[in-house]
Amino acid sequence: QAGMLRQGFASDLGLDVTMLTGFGLRYRPSDKMSFEFGRFGGDPALLAPGEESGTLPTGLSGLDTLSVSAKFWNVGVRWQIGGLRGVPLLRGMDNYLYGGLGFLTLTPQTAGFTGSQSLWGPVLGWGFTKGLFGSLSIDLGLRMFLTQTEVTDVRFSGQQLLQTKSVFLRNT
Repeated sequence: QAGMLRQGFASDLGLDVTMLTGFGLRYRPSDKMSFEFGRFGGDPALLAPGEESGTLPTGLSGLDTLSVSAKFWNVGVRWQIGGLRGVPLLRGMDNYLYGGLGFLTLTPQTAGFTGSQSLWGPVLGWGFTKGLFGSLSIDLGLRMFLTQTEVTDVRFSGQQLLQTKSVFLRNT
């Protein structure tokens, strides 16, 4: 498999939505079930500190952060449920449910410093596939990566410049 992943990060991560590209493998032992492995990578941009984006992961905090690279790995099981009868467009396509485990590595790069933060958690999703011709098909879907990490608030609060808190993240 080869494709693109439009990764939306939780607002607490302070990273903008980005397009990740990557590849994957799928092993299909039966008609209904398949196992998947995928790896995607890209360079998300930092959001400007403001009311909704004043936090960064502790591994990314630092006023001189220039760029961030992201790698997302996921492994999971896909279960085909067939067409959805009540939905006109989706009743002719193969719909599936997905469950797995995701690993997100964020690497900030600054002048003279490279760090890393790794996050992991469950990945849940739904999608559909449509055969084009021969064995070629196109897959589309929505997946949510759930994880927890510590973030550092970089907004000036009047009392302290940095404040660390633990947050639960939902990355679509």
